[in-house]
Amino acid sequence: MKNIRLTVAAAYLALSLLAAGGAASARQQPGGEKCPSHIVVEGAVRSPTRFELQGEVRLLQALARAGGLTEDASNAIRVTNSSPGCGAAAREGDDSSGGGTQVYDIIRDLLERKADPPLRPGDVVTVDRAPMFYVMGGVRQPQALYLKGSFTVKQAVAMAGGWRRDARPDKARIYRRAPGSTDPITTLSVNLKAIRKKQAKDVELQANDILWVPCKGCGSDPSPTLPPPVKGNLSGPHLRVIY
Repeated sequence: MKNIRLTVAAAYLALSLLAAGGAASARQQPGGEKCPSHIVVEGAVRSPTRFELQGEVRLLQALARAGGLTEDASNAIRVTNSSPGCGAAAREGDDSSGGGTQVYDIIRDLLERKADPPLRPGDVVTVDRAPMFYVMGGVRQPQALYLKGSFTVKQAVAMAGGWRRDARPDKARIYRRAPGSTDPITTLSVNLKAIRKKQAKDVELQANDILWVPCKGCGSDPSPTLPPPVKGNLSGPHLRVIY
C-alpha cells in the first residue's frame, strides 16, 4: 500500500511537471466559421478558468493553466466539445470530427500511455471529484477518505490505523446506499477477523459507504441516514486520499 501511494504521488508530480512545460504553436481556425474560441477548465482544479485558444493547447497545458488538480480530484477527466462541425481535427483517441465527450484516465492515459490530446475551440475540460467513504467507531484513526479506484474493507481499516483493543471487529458493519438514491440503506455484516485470516472474502467499498467497527467506548452506531460530514466529530478525523 505504501508503494502504491508513493507511485501515485509521483505520478501526480510528474503530471504537474509535464503540464507546466511546452510552448503553444499558432494554428488558425478555418475562415468564415462561427466557432467558439475559448477553452473552459472546471471541476477539481485549483483555479477553474476560461481562456482564449491561441495556437495549439494540449490537455496537460490546460490543466496547468488551471493551477493543477486538487486533492479531491478523481482519476477521470472529461473533455466535451459542444460545437461539432467547426473543422477542427479529431482528438487523439477520438474517431469523431467534433462533439461528444472523451474520458481520459489520469494514470492510464496521461501518464502511462503519455496521451496528451490537443484541445479544440469550445472544449470544456471537467476534472471529476472523487467520492468519499467513512471509517468510524473502534479504529485508531476514524476518518473520511477519498475513494480513487478500488478499495477494500481490509485496506480501509489498515489506513485507519487498525482496530482498537476494545473493538469488536467480528461485528463490523457497512451502511450502504447509492449516491442520490432514495432506496433503503443496505446493512452488510463484516467479520474483519475472518477477512484478516482469509476465512472470508474481503469486501470492496463503494462511494458513501460507512464502515462501522463497534467498540465498548464508541457508543451507539452512527445514524446511517446520511454520510457524516467531513468536518464532523469522528473521534479525531483525518482526511486522507485513497488511490
